[in-house]
Amino acid sequence: MKTEILITGGGLSGLHTAVTLHAMGREVTLIEARSRLGGRILSLAFGNVYFDLGPAWFWPGQAQMDQLIGELSLRTFPQQSEGAALYEDENGRILRMNDSPIEGAYRIEGGMGALISALAERIPVACIQLNSEATHLRKTNTGVETTIRSNGHLKTILSERVILALPPRLASGLSFEPALAKPLCSALQQIPSWMAGHAKFIAFFDAPFWRAEGFSGSAISQRGPLMEIHDASPNSGGPYALFGFVSIAPIQRKVLGEQLIQAALAQLQRLFGDAMRNPLACHLQDWAQDTFTSTELDLAPLNYHPRYGYSADTFDLWDGTLLLSGTETAEHYGGFLEGALDSSVRTVGSVIRDR
Repeated sequence: MKTEILITGGGLSGLHTAVTLHAMGREVTLIEARSRLGGRILSLAFGNVYFDLGPAWFWPGQAQMDQLIGELSLRTFPQQSEGAALYEDENGRILRMNDSPIEGAYRIEGGMGALISALAERIPVACIQLNSEATHLRKTNTGVETTIRSNGHLKTILSERVILALPPRLASGLSFEPALAKPLCSALQQIPSWMAGHAKFIAFFDAPFWRAEGFSGSAISQRGPLMEIHDASPNSGGPYALFGFVSIAPIQRKVLGEQLIQAALAQLQRLFGDAMRNPLACHLQDWAQDTFTSTELDLAPLNYHPRYGYSADTFDLWDGTLLLSGTETAEHYGGFLEGALDSSVRTVGSVIRDR
């Protein structure tokens, strides 16, 4: 198979790049190792509502997100922040706070998955190959030959260039011919994959009991197992939900299993009251166990936001026939959805300049 531009990675950055280049009349093929598009964007259906298990927010002033949401005619709403937030210290003492830590954030109706679905509608289905994992890339005289593992079979795609819209650590784990220089591989491996070591716990309820008690649903805890909790409910109606980022390390999470879920529910109960005892359902999304998101280097959850940035020496390879993209490569807003779009715009610019 031949294509002008091969994009590997169907998250927001890769999909936006594919859609943009296709609209410019370029021949693109997008491959994604998972059975779905979205990457770390994943919205879970519960009832008739979608709840975000990956990124859930964007903020005012993020121009690329504002523009894309407008182009796709998606509806947004402010994150629920009315009511008191809570702070739980390491001794279990619970204090009220006046301000929510995410006040001012916005969400998308239908979840962030609606963003992916709306984007995917703008590119022909024939341009997308799911369940297709790039394994080996070989530089040729005319471009790049990429070996793909698809449904247990190997095939090759010839292209003039390849865009790796992947976390740099995952990209560095591919096989390259000629091999990438060791200093470059080391540099890629030192770039943390945003949120890759984290897990999100979500509990569903038939009513927002916490609001009736004057709480916003937001809490910061030094005791855990949830270190940060927020209201994940839709803009109107139910079902309603609270979600939390898990503070326990990935290896321990894997061992604890159901015990972790019960400990999280007990924490919600002591923070927001006995009504939290019997949720309609619970879900734990552990991104550290997702091999298409996380590597062994990501198993220590980040407790800070890395300083991501763009470097042509690092992200433009093989005389420009191999480009690295994705939010970790963004010049601005690295790690955010805005960063994924920033990297897409940069990558598209590189492609059209070199034509």
